[in-house]
Amino acid sequence: KPYPDCYEKAYSLLAPNKYITKDECLVIEDSTNGVKAAKTAGLKTCFVPFFAPKQKVDFDYRLTSLNEFKTLPL
Repeated sequence: KPYPDCYEKAYSLLAPNKYITKDECLVIEDSTNGVKAAKTAGLKTCFVPFFAPKQKVDFDYRLTSLNEFKTLPL
C-alpha cells in the first residue's frame, strides 16, 4: 500500500466466480495508504481510523468504530 495490487488481485479472484462489480464491493480500511490503494483500484472505501489521520483522506464512508455496523436481518 498505497499501491492497489492487493485489492486488484482480490477482486480478480472474486469477480469471475460471483459476477460482482466493483460498485458492489466495499473495502474497510484503517489507514490512509489502504484507502488510497482501494480507491486507485476503483473500489468504494469505508475509513475506520484507529488514529486521527495526519493527511487528507478521500473515502466514500467513514465510521468512528466497527461497532457502528449494524447486523442486517436476512
